[in-house]
Amino acid sequence: MAIGNLPSLTGNVASKTISVTATASQTLFTVTGGYRINQLSVYRNGTRLVDSLDYTARDGSSVTLLSPATLYDVLEFQVFDDFRVADALNVNSGGTVNGNVTVIGIVSATSFVGSGANLTGISSVSFATTSFGLSGSPNITVGVATATTFVGALTGNATGLSGTPNITVGNIVGAALTVTGNFTVNGTQTIINTTSLEVADKNIGIGSTSSPTDALADGSGITIYGGTNKTITWERDTGCFEYNQPSKFKGVIETVSTASTYDLGGGRVVLELDVRNATTYTHSLTNGTVGIVSFKNMPADTGVSNGTTITVLFTQNATGTANTTVATGIGTNCFVVGFEDGSTVAGISTRALVGSATTVTLSTTGSDRDFVSFFVHYTGGTNTTASSYQVYATKNGGFRQGTVGV
Repeated sequence: MAIGNLPSLTGNVASKTISVTATASQTLFTVTGGYRINQLSVYRNGTRLVDSLDYTARDGSSVTLLSPATLYDVLEFQVFDDFRVADALNVNSGGTVNGNVTVIGIVSATSFVGSGANLTGISSVSFATTSFGLSGSPNITVGVATATTFVGALTGNATGLSGTPNITVGNIVGAALTVTGNFTVNGTQTIINTTSLEVADKNIGIGSTSSPTDALADGSGITIYGGTNKTITWERDTGCFEYNQPSKFKGVIETVSTASTYDLGGGRVVLELDVRNATTYTHSLTNGTVGIVSFKNMPADTGVSNGTTITVLFTQNATGTANTTVATGIGTNCFVVGFEDGSTVAGISTRALVGSATTVTLSTTGSDRDFVSFFVHYTGGTNTTASSYQVYATKNGGFRQGTVGV
């Protein structure tokens, strides 16, 4: 029967026993396979020896007796390899956790593969690389006030997750995706296949860039696909929105501007109408006779014929003497300044075509009002040549407050 305090072992402890027969006066013994320091028990003829009093074991491979052995003494070395706990995860080979796991602190990982995984309440998630495989159908929730929350069922593979809290996903297929923060898509093409698109923002930006210019905005707009595409685009050459289909409006409200004048000297007063601001103007003739009507920024898309109707509401002076003769009538001299490719082009001088083949004269009654309408036709020719423009003028006049029913 063995004498001494034998260790009480369980199935959790992996150990081995090595026996050696001593020679006369032997003190140094080699433990086959080595041992872990302080994980060794030594027995001499069944009696357990005491470390440092009976032997020393400090190098992991040999044991030295402090008292020499006698011939045929039996030395036993009990080597403890490791301590094992049931259901523990191996740090090298990993394992499977079937229940809930709560982690308080930081979780760091180089890869994450699983199905039906939920990570909630994590104070920080750190990925060692910016690209790893995320497979199965996981739900990922980063419950941090400063972090983006991403919850969704994914199928296939999502790769390229990076940053905290930014998440970059190469492809998402499957269930609905809700993004509660800002959402930026970088790429050359974005295709949305949906039967209904709702945008909460009341203003939609097109052609957004850090340094917007008219040249970059040229051709921007909306295309509706059909047998022939329907487009609404902004064109830089005319400075206008252009439609390739007819337009129908329930009601049209025109902007009414006040015409401006400037004096060329010698009694020549110019009435300037900038068609980029409005097509309907008012003008009071209290400042005298208007000798030249100037149409500024007329769309002049070379090769494309177009026209613009411009109306001026004239109010006669108190004595009815302004622009009442043929020599000084409206349309005796017209000046047209074209607008093409984002800038104005050299103006041309012409005369208005009128029904009387003379000119348009205004009412001779003080304070009367006359409507004079001009139609400026650009033929699509050279935009600095007078023959490329035709100006038509007509008048409805003599308007004043009626007396019937007063």
